[in-house]
Amino acid sequence: MRLNIGGTITKLGWVLSLLEHVLSCPPYKHEISILITAFLGTAVIFFCFSAVAMLARRREYIYLGGLLSSGFSLLTWLKNSDQFASATVEIQMYLGLLLFVACIVVNTQEIIEKAHSGDMDYAVHSLILFIGFVRVFLQILSIMWNNSADRIRRNNEET
Repeated sequence: MRLNIGGTITKLGWVLSLLEHVLSCPPYKHEISILITAFLGTAVIFFCFSAVAMLARRREYIYLGGLLSSGFSLLTWLKNSDQFASATVEIQMYLGLLLFVACIVVNTQEIIEKAHSGDMDYAVHSLILFIGFVRVFLQILSIMWNNSADRIRRNNEET
């Protein structure tokens, strides 16, 4: 069995950076409905895009992997440029969500292809899908908290 330590560490780094971003949000009085909405939205997105990957022809979306790596490279450069100009924060959030959702499709098709070739490691496959679910959840939660904080800030400025 070949261990993909680099890929696992990279995925863990992305999840931790998103978690750090969510935890660094100002402690506004967020409603619990934001968490519920983010979770339900993530579940619907995950179900729909996994279904697309399962119902598509074999290897139809696997070739998006190259575009995804270019997109993540762009996202990394945007994150690094954020130190100099803060105008890219919303672009980062929505581009990250788009890339993570596309990763669900690619990962699902890769898992299906691995299963067809005889790799039946259910634990690793489910962990890959779980990490994808968590990444999308954290991204949606971050976007919703940011929008909620902006809405609260605008309401305070009006009064």
